[in-house]
Amino acid sequence: GSYAFSWSNGSSGAQAIGLAAGAYSVTVSDGIGCTATESLLIGEPPALVLETREGRVSCAGDRDGSISVAIEGGTTPYSILWNTGDTAPAVTGLSVGAYFVTVTDANGCRATRETQVVEFSPIEISAETGEARCFGEANGSAAVRASGGMPPYSFSWPGGTTGPALDDVPAGTYILSVTDAAGCEVTEEIAVGQPDAPLSAAINPADASCFGRADGRLEILASGGSPPYRYSLDGDFYSGNNTFIGLVPGSYPVRIRDARECFLLAGPATVGEPAPIEVDLGDTRAAAYGESIRLQPAVAGGVGELAFSWQPADSSLLSCLDCREPLVAVTYQASIKVTVTDENGCSGEDIVTVYPRKERPVFVPSGFSPNGDGNNDRLLVHAREDLEAQVLYFRVFDRWGELLHEANQFEPNDENAGWDGTFRGQPAPGGVYIWHLGVEFADGNREEFSGHATLIR
Repeated sequence: GSYAFSWSNGSSGAQAIGLAAGAYSVTVSDGIGCTATESLLIGEPPALVLETREGRVSCAGDRDGSISVAIEGGTTPYSILWNTGDTAPAVTGLSVGAYFVTVTDANGCRATRETQVVEFSPIEISAETGEARCFGEANGSAAVRASGGMPPYSFSWPGGTTGPALDDVPAGTYILSVTDAAGCEVTEEIAVGQPDAPLSAAINPADASCFGRADGRLEILASGGSPPYRYSLDGDFYSGNNTFIGLVPGSYPVRIRDARECFLLAGPATVGEPAPIEVDLGDTRAAAYGESIRLQPAVAGGVGELAFSWQPADSSLLSCLDCREPLVAVTYQASIKVTVTDENGCSGEDIVTVYPRKERPVFVPSGFSPNGDGNNDRLLVHAREDLEAQVLYFRVFDRWGELLHEANQFEPNDENAGWDGTFRGQPAPGGVYIWHLGVEFADGNREEFSGHATLIR
């Protein structure tokens, strides 16, 4: 007869296909209504499970990463396929990136797993540098810090220096090599700087306006190094002012310090001066009392028109006070100074002494003849007509010292004050007589004179 089948999953027929693993039951009925039920369990192989193990790329950019796959479950044998085309359980020589593997078992079951090959973070170097203090000095420095890669690190500098610091080096570019524990190496250029240019200076001197005058000037224009600058002429006091004024002529070493205490000795700078104005009035001058002499100064140097100023400002002594060659009336000893000034205000001076000669122009003749002929009848005190003087006394003595004649307080050349050759109203005998004379001159000087005269009969 015929049978009817009823499955727990709803299938009918003698076969149920496309079943998943699990418990099932089937009921079979015949033509007369008899039934029978049967339970059954459909099993399955273990799930196909993939586990991967990754090996990092050692150094950035390298191709030494690896992946291996471990397979569980499914039904052996397995077939393996990597997206690299490899079919082995392990692949090597990989770079950083995403990879996946597909495993198919004997039943055609498949499992796929994606994974990543990574690398240690790249070695990175950060640096702090210290510039050389002054241009050309070997006191620069560098200090570096490494990160990434696989610590610890080793450092290698040019010249064999090791360690993360470089000290007391000149400015320049240094190639640093850093190696980590995995042997990965990176290099970095480390630049140690310095001021852009050495400290230097241009010096602009301005000469003193006159010989010996303290108005010279120095202007210092510093460059290079590290501004701001300070300046000194004596090495002790430094100032930010680059101009020095009020300088006497001479040579000055210029010292400059910049913001980093770099030092420059410049110069020496010379503050010049014009030639002096040289004035020469000559040696001491002597002249007869009351005589006028001309002063003629010899002048060398000076610029442009010269001005003359004479001292003392005594018009009775000097004929002019601002001319070049004044006349001097020599009536007393005087120191006369001339100051010569040029167009720049520079001056020179000289002093000369003038005095009247000791030999005063007063005299008594060596003889006289009182015979009434009108010629040389009296023994007189003679002098130049222009001489300003007062005869204080005039005395005549004989050889035994007896006073024969005396006259007081009269001017030279006074006939009435002369001796007429008589004594007590009687003619004195011919012979030699002694005279004494006292004179006060216009300058207040008093002098005494004496001599002898012959009376001729």
